[in-house]
Amino acid sequence: PRAATNPLGQDHLFEVELRTDTNGDGRLDGNDTPVVGADVDLTWTGPAGSGITEVNGAPVGAPPQTTASCTTIAPINPLIGGVCLVEVQSPGAPGAGSLEASFSIPNADPGDPAFPSPDEDTTCTQPVKEGDLITVCNAVQAAQAIRDTGAKTWVGYLVDVDPDAANPVDTEHVFTIDVSIFDGTDETDPPDGTQVNFTWTGPAGSQVIETNGAPDLDASSCETIDGSCTVTVTSPNPGAGTIEVTTVFGVLVPGGGASSEQPIAGSDLDATKNWVDWRVTVAPPAENNPLGVDHTFTVTLEKDIGDGNGFQTETTDDDAEIDLLWTTTTDSVITDVTTGAFTDPNATCDVSTASATPGVCTVTVSSPSAGGGGVLSVEEVTVSLPGYDPGTGVGDPFVFDVGEVEAQKNWVEIRGTVSPDSVNIIGDSHEFLVTIEINRDGTWEPAPAGTIVELVVSDAALVQSIDLPGDTATSCELRGAAELGTCAVTVSADVVDDFTLAIDSVTSLIIDSAEVVPDDPGSLPVANATPGQGNSLESTKDWIRFVGEVSANKINLIGASHTFFVDIDIEATDGTPSDFPAGSTAGFSWTGPNPPTGPGITPVGGNEYT
Repeated sequence: PRAATNPLGQDHLFEVELRTDTNGDGRLDGNDTPVVGADVDLTWTGPAGSGITEVNGAPVGAPPQTTASCTTIAPINPLIGGVCLVEVQSPGAPGAGSLEASFSIPNADPGDPAFPSPDEDTTCTQPVKEGDLITVCNAVQAAQAIRDTGAKTWVGYLVDVDPDAANPVDTEHVFTIDVSIFDGTDETDPPDGTQVNFTWTGPAGSQVIETNGAPDLDASSCETIDGSCTVTVTSPNPGAGTIEVTTVFGVLVPGGGASSEQPIAGSDLDATKNWVDWRVTVAPPAENNPLGVDHTFTVTLEKDIGDGNGFQTETTDDDAEIDLLWTTTTDSVITDVTTGAFTDPNATCDVSTASATPGVCTVTVSSPSAGGGGVLSVEEVTVSLPGYDPGTGVGDPFVFDVGEVEAQKNWVEIRGTVSPDSVNIIGDSHEFLVTIEINRDGTWEPAPAGTIVELVVSDAALVQSIDLPGDTATSCELRGAAELGTCAVTVSADVVDDFTLAIDSVTSLIIDSAEVVPDDPGSLPVANATPGQGNSLESTKDWIRFVGEVSANKINLIGASHTFFVDIDIEATDGTPSDFPAGSTAGFSWTGPNPPTGPGITPVGGNEYT
């Protein structure tokens, strides 16, 4: 063809045709005589990488040549003259080239019918071209040449994908794919409906959700409208996702059929989207403190940019801020925020680059006056992301939802009881019950099993056993199950004595798998369980004995009655005997001819009476 357009990468075949206008009708057609065996010189001018590769099916050398020659061959059908078949290789980039064919005409004899004479008045010095017909003179003169040129243009799809961007997780992102047909100089839109095929690779859970604004889940292609199409993606997880165009399917050459083509060099075939995630931690997430000890929460803003390193403390955000709320049923209040401000129960942590500790702040709350707890919760988090437009401007700060984040704080109040007070006969054992209760949420409950209670005893020698023994000779470990929150101390004395058992402190208290007792001072005080009604923290045991005396022996006459007086005293630890209480019962034995009589005397059996 005299002019043609091919897809880039497709070689092109020119036919160089040579005839004589033997019938003089002024046009080349099947009625004209083919010129066979003529030598034709070929010159190619075109983009880099293109050139003549074959002439009449024979290679001309490598790399592709810009000049060659050929000999016309017999036509393959009667409508074609003597021809040279010239194949030109596609260039590496779109562009246009031309093939010039030159035929040197030998000197002609006057009257040679192959070269019609011009009018006698015409001086013929150059070939004259009109349409496909080139007229030369038949006058005897220097050799003349006729030349003709065929043009060839290669085109390809030029593709551009954008933008690269960063977004918060769960935020949709729209890629725009622009497609044009490029001929090396100009770009034109492809026909609407041209199909652009692409791949998507992204973080776990990411996916294509729309093309051209319409739902198209997990699509792998889109169709152009006015030379472009859009692809919408989203991801619930941080990381980078890349869209990459692979091929374009459509009508590249006007009048041609649809074909699948790879985009040409110079295309920008991919774009990357980075999703970023933020989180806030409040540490410790749950803790029990002794009553009277203020508590400090550490609040940290972390960011995951999807680089495989996970969440890291965010120290680069100029706008980072965390709003917090302290909720409690006690009289505990916020007393300090290291980088920010507070008006109890609200606090704002400034964790931006302007703070003393970017990404981190601490919030201190006071101990309540009684056992109970509170919750520090995250109300709102403000961040910014370079290149991201939250709708108010690129790089502007925006609120990011980190979900429900809170930390529980309980203050533990401890009270104790030792029971019972008692008086025993010497030699009898006595069991004290030690009970410890805690209050951490407004309700008293037994202290957990394993709690260690340090005791004070008045005489360690009188202690027979401790159930369960603690880590010292004067401590006990609280039991579990039905005896939860208690331990037992058994004591005994063989002489008149007294014994006092008191609760000193709690040296170990483990709640929710964490030790509540601080290393310094290593113990916690225990409160009186009955303020205003006595001291529940101690109990006393007394051992006593009875001292009895029967009035002196006496000799009586037969038949005369005799009255014995039995006197019983109680000997206690103060050394002062006291009378046996009236109405008490004493036992005695009588050996004699007649049983004893008198008010309140009751035989027990044998010679025993009360």
